[in-house]
Amino acid sequence: KILDIVALKNLRMRGQAFIIFDKSDSAAQALTSMQSFPLYDKPLRIQFAKTDSDIVSKRKDTFVARPKRRNDSDSPSISK
Repeated sequence: KILDIVALKNLRMRGQAFIIFDKSDSAAQALTSMQSFPLYDKPLRIQFAKTDSDIVSKRKDTFVARPKRRNDSDSPSISK
């Protein structure tokens, strides 16, 4: 069972998606069956995450909120 799919639209993350499965067995099965599967003439490269996603850590009761990033677009880039 898939819990969530995260696909960002920014240029740096284009072509990447994060899929969160309910059980690690399901994720392992998806990895082995879809590794190198051709999608738009390119092979899929699949790997497990290095850390738990927010959804998984909330289910394990180990969630720790990260500090929010400061938005620098409000401040002028050139001071006069």
